[in-house]
Amino acid sequence: MPWIHALPDRLKKLFTEGFSVMDLAEPLVSFDADRPAADVRAFLEARDFDVAGVRVGGLVGGYVERADLEGGTCLEHLKAFGADDVLAESTPMLETLRAVDSRGACFVGAVDQVGWIVTKSDFEKPALRMWLFGMITIVESKLTEEIRKRFEGDAWKAQISEGRRGHVERIAEERRRRGHMVEEIDCLQFGDKVHIVLRLEKVREQMGLPSREAGQRAFRRVESLRNDLAHGQALLTNAWDTILDLVHRAERLLA
Repeated sequence: MPWIHALPDRLKKLFTEGFSVMDLAEPLVSFDADRPAADVRAFLEARDFDVAGVRVGGLVGGYVERADLEGGTCLEHLKAFGADDVLAESTPMLETLRAVDSRGACFVGAVDQVGWIVTKSDFEKPALRMWLFGMITIVESKLTEEIRKRFEGDAWKAQISEGRRGHVERIAEERRRRGHMVEEIDCLQFGDKVHIVLRLEKVREQMGLPSREAGQRAFRRVESLRNDLAHGQALLTNAWDTILDLVHRAERLLA
């Protein structure tokens, strides 16, 4: 079934290009430059916003931060958009995560006309959960691909215990009984795949993992993240470092 082996590249393109910053961004609240700073600060505090756009000549030409709005007008507290502060609407999710992690918040649009903003709080949205689950699935598929490529036939079985081999064989037998065309390698669980692949020094190096122990720790966090996603747990509370690590490892593995 050759289409199975082509599928990861198609999925890779979907999850590296198909999700963008606009799947997370919110409209940027903006005010005229002559608006009293105290009014704007009260508005932001009531909604727990930290930033607002400032309209100059009818266009959003900069921004103000709530903490700075002590008196005067918005114009007196105006900050210009830097090139690194503004993401294009087509910015992929990978780049968005990195940008917001380094800056805390990013604007979206063009430097001369910004219309949206994205912050870490937006990372609890369904789009990111879908993207992360997809990335984990792609990584798992890539692990299977590496095992197929580096072990001839069923030679991979020697890398796992007799008990795990029996478990895989029973799952494969049950799936075939239900009419599914599967190989035993397709029935390996995530932990089994990780156990096998981490024995391959070249693959560890590709993922930037100095040792099997480091790889085991990294993939345990990924598995925990997958469980959090499946059960709707908050991501920012416990998983932000794991998300960034997953992005880093996945990018290296899928390069």
